[in-house]
Amino acid sequence: RKKLIAGVAYDISEQKEHQEALQNANTELREISNQLEELNTQLEKKVEERTQTIRRAYSQLEEQNKLLQSVDNLKNDFISMVSHELRTPLTSLYGGLELLLARPGRRAEDQEAVRLMKNEVQRLTHFVENILNLSSIEAGHWITRVETVDISLVIFDALRTMEGLAGTNRIKCQLPDDLPAVKADESLVHSVITQLIDNAIKYAPEGNITISAQSKGKSVRIQVSDNGPGISRD
Repeated sequence: RKKLIAGVAYDISEQKEHQEALQNANTELREISNQLEELNTQLEKKVEERTQTIRRAYSQLEEQNKLLQSVDNLKNDFISMVSHELRTPLTSLYGGLELLLARPGRRAEDQEAVRLMKNEVQRLTHFVENILNLSSIEAGHWITRVETVDISLVIFDALRTMEGLAGTNRIKCQLPDDLPAVKADESLVHSVITQLIDNAIKYAPEGNITISAQSKGKSVRIQVSDNGPGISRD
């Protein structure tokens, strides 16, 4: 009839430490989560502000682009109008100077002065034609007229229009007699050849300027060679 007391003791200090560590970690996680939410809110706000700024900048760029296009159209219209207005008097001047050159009995120095004037009028006419061509291309009004073209005649005509200009005495032609006719826009080919020759005269001050051509199948290759410094590969 004796009363016995049995007891079992457990050391739960380690579990307590783990529990406290978990509670601390959970608290830190809550704090980090709150910080992340705050940062996310701030980020969304900044993104929205930046988006609004970009939208405003884009809208301003659109307005500026429209303004620039309008100014560019006005510029093209002005250039085209001025070029057309210049073409008529230049043609009249050129014709009048040719008549003066054809009249006999003029002093040599007067004849030379008239010839120089005619050459300058001719150069200015080429310049006006180039401006008109560029204006037509930019405005989208350029129309090519492809037809059968004799390249030799185009080259000789380009040389004829530049006859008498300073430096043309350096030009040498090496054209074969059997060049085939090709399909091309004669006025464009004429303009390109004239520009190449003019550049060679301006930027290759010494030596000959050679114009050559050779047939390659159904096409013709034209080459204007000079002794200028050239353009670096870079």
